[in-house]
Amino acid sequence: MDTTEIRARLDVDYTAEDYKTWTVADIARVRLDAKRLLTEIDRLTSALAAKEELLKQAVEDMKVMALAMRENEELSEGCCFACVCDAQNLPDNCILPYGECPGYDTEDCFEWRGEKKGEG
Repeated sequence: MDTTEIRARLDVDYTAEDYKTWTVADIARVRLDAKRLLTEIDRLTSALAAKEELLKQAVEDMKVMALAMRENEELSEGCCFACVCDAQNLPDNCILPYGECPGYDTEDCFEWRGEKKGEG
């Protein structure tokens, strides 16, 4: 049985009279449905936690790559694609004289621009 069937059962408006006629089998079915729903909630909660951890690790990896690119001689001027000070995303006055990235002397010039926690 999937959660759609269980939810359909929960949508029924039972009256006090309905409950008086329930058998032991009816009560057992409701308890089983509740256990299945709780199991599904646990599974989805675990999957969400794993996704959030994976996203956190990906953002940390991007920070490491941004720092490594910043140290590359070929990228000695301007901002790398992952920099919070990327000229494509900020006004021209963000770039310092001589084409230096204003985030160059910081350890945190990367900013995650994708999905935020709690979104999606």
